[in-house]
Amino acid sequence: MRRISIILTVLCCLIGFTTNAQVFSKGDIVLNGTIGFGSLTNYSIGLPPIAISGEYCIVDNLFDANSAIGVGAYVGVGRYKHVHWNDYDVKIKDLYTRWVFGARGLFHYNFVDNLDTYAGLMLGVYSNSEKKTYTDNTNTVKTNKYTSAAFAYSLFIGARYYFTPNFGVVAEAGYGLTFFSLGVTYKL
Repeated sequence: MRRISIILTVLCCLIGFTTNAQVFSKGDIVLNGTIGFGSLTNYSIGLPPIAISGEYCIVDNLFDANSAIGVGAYVGVGRYKHVHWNDYDVKIKDLYTRWVFGARGLFHYNFVDNLDTYAGLMLGVYSNSEKKTYTDNTNTVKTNKYTSAAFAYSLFIGARYYFTPNFGVVAEAGYGLTFFSLGVTYKL
């Protein structure tokens, strides 16, 4: 078992050190797929928040060869649930679904080879739907459905580490659909 761990560690290091530096360059298109951790509500997570985003580099070499600006789109969805009792002994089950559709602007700066670090802002819209189910002590069930939309914004930081010139992993943290997300990235 120890030999396998050593071999895998050496292979990962060789892959990391033999690939070229990944600088986000003008004309590059990058796609991300992520799964979120942490909820912005006091509800429990029913479906882990998932998101896809795409980004296009519009300017590179802004300050030096390591900086770039990208723009892109973001779509994410999360499902949350909450069960509680009100003052009249009525059990209330909430099922809450939140979609996010947004446009993002990102500033990239590469500090080391293969690591693309960035900070950004997303502006968009939340599409919310909620289903409330009421059950009283006589097992009478009533269901109400609500929908709404709201302005969405997100401030975030992130990093993409490339194992090959086109494939890597991505991590983002900030305020948005979730506090933290992990996933994969692919450069076209």
